[in-house]
Amino acid sequence: MTKPEITGLRDFKFSHWIRKNLPDSRTGFLVTDIDFVLFSSKTRSLMLLEVKTKNFEFSQWQKNIFNLIDALLHRNAKHQGVNYLGFHVVTFTGEQCDFITAECYFDKEQVSEDRLRELLSI
Repeated sequence: MTKPEITGLRDFKFSHWIRKNLPDSRTGFLVTDIDFVLFSSKTRSLMLLEVKTKNFEFSQWQKNIFNLIDALLHRNAKHQGVNYLGFHVVTFTGEQCDFITAECYFDKEQVSEDRLRELLSI
């Protein structure tokens, strides 16, 4: 069965609509979102970014989808004149995306707020 939304921190109307109106995950139909798409029109650099809190890990099916998207973009971005910088994960150890109360990791490497700013300023 499709996993319900449980955080209650954002407007879920469209998410609920998708879960109610599109095929159930039991059919093999999987839905996920990507938290951020970073793009610099000046450098034509593109980065995909997922943010996790409380040290949450991806489920295997979500890893598979993100790996597929990442591989497709790595293979094809240059044909579109885009410098694809990859799919990355920012993880906060606490419940909030907060540099004061939680440690922050970029692809499992601990980073400061300043370092994260550098990494994401593409």
